[in-house]
Amino acid sequence: REALETLAAQSAALPDWLYRTLSTWTVSALAALPDWGLFLFTTGLATYFISAGRPALLAFLRRQAPPSWRPALRTGCRRFRATAGGWLKAQGMLMLITFGELTLGFLFLGVDLSILLAALTALVDALPVFGTGTVLIPWALLELLSGRFSMALGLFVLYLIVSLVRSLLEPKLVGDRVGLPPLAALLCMYVGFRAFGVVGMVLSPLAAILIKEAHDCGIVRLWRD
Repeated sequence: REALETLAAQSAALPDWLYRTLSTWTVSALAALPDWGLFLFTTGLATYFISAGRPALLAFLRRQAPPSWRPALRTGCRRFRATAGGWLKAQGMLMLITFGELTLGFLFLGVDLSILLAALTALVDALPVFGTGTVLIPWALLELLSGRFSMALGLFVLYLIVSLVRSLLEPKLVGDRVGLPPLAALLCMYVGFRAFGVVGMVLSPLAAILIKEAHDCGIVRLWRD
């Protein structure tokens, strides 16, 4: 009874907490607008200049490399572009699989606009810092507070299924597409996650790919083939 009374009191205070939180976020976002505007303007202008002067920039960078390194660098850059494309394809396949799972789950739970919500949730899941839990867990908690226990349980189960499938498939797909053994891809993602969080889990396979391509092209020698 005490637990239910506490939950009821906290539920009554939830709108005020949401209002204060949203107000704080809004003020912070408005305060950061000038910095973000300057960053986006500078980034767009730099991208234009880099694109316009790309041949001259690449020629300048090639001249700075020792002559003995140039063939290996050309081969390494070409292979790294191909490998990075494979990594993007692997992420696209994971996104499609997540979209299919969410669509089936939402249809089973009787959610309105299931396909649209599944697409938006899969898009959020593809972002480096976010994931399906960013959408499904708060949604399940709101359903639980509203007394719709079956919907809340279904969303929690759906989140667990999507997370489990992604955890099982990601090392395999990333390893196959980028040329890393599944164990090495799994190790890179785990170490990256423990060291730098979700961003590290996404970027650590790319760093491993770069190191592997540099080794395969002879730029560095880190292990025996």
